[in-house]
Amino acid sequence: MEICRWSKSNKADEFMNWVWDIIEKYRHNELQPNLEQLTKTLSSITQTLANITNNMVFMQQDISTLKEQQLQKKLPEKKYSRWKTNTFNKLNILLSYVNTHSEETLKLSEIIHLVIQETEDTYNIEINDYVEAYKSEFNLDNNPYAIDVINHYKDIKDIFTLTLDSIMNRLNLSDNTKSVSKNIFDILAEEINNKSTDKAS
Repeated sequence: MEICRWSKSNKADEFMNWVWDIIEKYRHNELQPNLEQLTKTLSSITQTLANITNNMVFMQQDISTLKEQQLQKKLPEKKYSRWKTNTFNKLNILLSYVNTHSEETLKLSEIIHLVIQETEDTYNIEINDYVEAYKSEFNLDNNPYAIDVINHYKDIKDIFTLTLDSIMNRLNLSDNTKSVSKNIFDILAEEINNKSTDKAS
């Protein structure tokens, strides 16, 4: 350390005096550490560690929530269903017929319920079993619409359609609401038919 004194710099001398003062105080047990500064530093470190721990707990909770969400199956996306459109057309025809030709005035939901009852009686099944399976599959607390459940499971969708068609046949009702758009084949077929008709004339 004395090599600093050889530099002949005032700063080096000041530094060496300061160092020797500390060493002397240490040897005579006179060195008093600044406990207040040390306490503040420790307190700051403790607070920082507590903040880091809290942040890690929140991050762990977020990760757990994300994992749970990934495990839960999402509800089928609401998109156009030709089957539902056709089924509601038939149900509305049936509703109109019942309300016109009976003393009762029913709502669409009641017509759906009656067709479901007939489906259950005819095929000895319980739609509620499918509702519970649907709720379990998509982790639902509330009851979904019966038509959505029926639309989701092909086997029950087919027998519901058969039942609805059977009821409409019994009442001599037909589904005249089907709108089929013409495509190129229809146009070509019409042209052929028109040419054949013209030649026959």
